[in-house]
Amino acid sequence: MKRLFLLAALALALCGSIPRAEAAQVVLCSSVRESNSATRQVSIPNLSQTYAANAQGCVVANGAGDIAVLSAAGYSEPGKSRSLIFTTGVATGTTSFQIGNLPAGSYIQQVIYSNTTANAAGNVSFGTTSGGADVVAAAACGANCLTRVTDALLLKSVFSTTAAQPLFISSSAWGSANVTVTLVFGYF
Repeated sequence: MKRLFLLAALALALCGSIPRAEAAQVVLCSSVRESNSATRQVSIPNLSQTYAANAQGCVVANGAGDIAVLSAAGYSEPGKSRSLIFTTGVATGTTSFQIGNLPAGSYIQQVIYSNTTANAAGNVSFGTTSGGADVVAAAACGANCLTRVTDALLLKSVFSTTAAQPLFISSSAWGSANVTVTLVFGYF
C-alpha cells in the first residue's frame, strides 16, 4: 500500500498540476498527447476564446458552449469526477428545464449554481421529473447568487445502477433570471 501511494505521488509530481476549475468551468484534457503542449494554444472554430493548454494538454473551459465544443473535439475531464453543465437562459414563469442525464451507476457529488442577472430566481428545486423536487426541495437563489447545494439540502444523490436518470431544475418564479448549473458526479 505504501509503495502504491509513493508511486501515485511520484506520478503526480512528474505530471505537474491540473488547473483548478471554478463554477461553470471544467478542466478538459486532450486525448492526443503532443510534445511541448505547455505552449500550445487551443483555438477551435466556435470557441468563445483561445485557450492555453498546460503541460498535460489540459485547459479550463469556460461556459457551456465552449465545454460542448471542446468535448466534441475529443477533450474530456481527467480523473473520476464528471460534470453536467446547463444554462437556463433568461427564464420566466415556473418553467422546468432538463439539465441532463446522470449516467447509470453514478451519484451526485456537488450541485453548484449561479445567477448572472440582478433578478432573483426564487426557490430553485432539482428533481427526477419535470417540476420535481425529490433531489433538492428548495434552495434560494437571489440576484447574482453563486452557491452550492449543501449536503443537508441534497435529498437524493444515488440513482439507478442500470439506467440513466434525467435531472430537472425548476423554480417557484424564475423572474427573468439566467441560472447556470454545474452538477459534479462520480461513479460507484
